[in-house]
Amino acid sequence: MPLFKDKILKNISWLFLGQAVVKAIAFFYIIFLARTLGVYNFGLYVYVLTTFTLVSSLADLGFNRFLIRDLARDKNAVSKYLSNILPLRFILNFVVVALVSAALFLFDKDPLRVKLATLGLLSIIFNGTALTFDSIFVSQEKMRLSALASVLFNFSIVSLGVFLIVVLKISTLGAVLALVLGHFAYLVVGLVLILKIAIVPKLAFDFGFWKKAILGSLPYGILAVLGLIYLRIDAVILTYLKGEQSTGYYGAAFKFLDGINFIPVVVSTAIFPSMARLHDQSVDRLKSVYFRAVLGLAIVSIFVTAILFLFAPLLISILYSQTYEPSVLALRILAFTAIFSFIQIPTAHLLFATDKFLKEVILLSLFGVFLNIILNFALIPKFDFYGSSLATVVSEAVSFILFFNLILFKIFKTKERGVVI
Repeated sequence: MPLFKDKILKNISWLFLGQAVVKAIAFFYIIFLARTLGVYNFGLYVYVLTTFTLVSSLADLGFNRFLIRDLARDKNAVSKYLSNILPLRFILNFVVVALVSAALFLFDKDPLRVKLATLGLLSIIFNGTALTFDSIFVSQEKMRLSALASVLFNFSIVSLGVFLIVVLKISTLGAVLALVLGHFAYLVVGLVLILKIAIVPKLAFDFGFWKKAILGSLPYGILAVLGLIYLRIDAVILTYLKGEQSTGYYGAAFKFLDGINFIPVVVSTAIFPSMARLHDQSVDRLKSVYFRAVLGLAIVSIFVTAILFLFAPLLISILYSQTYEPSVLALRILAFTAIFSFIQIPTAHLLFATDKFLKEVILLSLFGVFLNIILNFALIPKFDFYGSSLATVVSEAVSFILFFNLILFKIFKTKERGVVI
């Protein structure tokens, strides 16, 4: 047991260090973009980034979670999985990018927005391969390699973005080009690190395995898409209902949530391979790992919420400028999301670590997405981006309650004790 705990702590330490650096780089890069591009162009970039994030989740199809879960149980199957997943993901990514790009050209009447979004979508082709490599690192619990690749990836985007915007004066186009080239660099770094651990990627076309992989990944893919729609659809709705300026104000505030959510993500990612094994080995040990993580994250979330709420005016004015003063109230509202998201993220990972309850998870996720969309359409017309902020908090609170009760009743079998929130 001590060795088990030491491994988890070591994994958490590597991921925490890597993500702390990544989030710091990404956070200050976003501030740089917000100040340099201005509210309108920054809102345009937020739209492109949101489109990329949503579509990349669709193209992922759940392969990352599938790879980590299966290879955490059988580490000797790496070569077979990697050789087949690489060509399969490339083909699927290419098809998805082509279809979404065509849809944008047909239905979006803003030519500049279409061109920038389509360019940003090219990142997905590189991103799919890079994330396959990263899933191998995580499944083999080589978190230091995952952290290193992530740091170099983000450093590449920032370096290229600053060069293209400041030196070449390309503005919003430069930021999107940096996104694409940065993902290509991510692929190259991942390949180098895969070779470093003596895994030579090959291409295999085992269609029977492809079918198994798609069917095994699909539930995770559906959940990933639902999760990103749940988190990002507000920016898309805002763009079309209120325009890029409102999206810029909201994006400035929401970026703080992106910055702090790395904390529960790091902890959850580090314990995920262990939870995948413990589902079949020991429910008591699984329960111990989960509740230790949740207790620690709950305490941290209270401090984070207090800091964001109390210091919102100072954070916005110093990091962005007085131009973004309307973002202060949005940040104060969004700060309460941390209380629920810090516990929701490890709860979701606990459910993802087994395929026994995926149907229930998908149904609850669908409910959360529809609730969030309905709240955004109801609140944005009257309250603008403050309505989006409130919709995020309410949706996160409801989702946490539903998912927490699911693990109590289904995994920890506490229904007969009447434990419920």
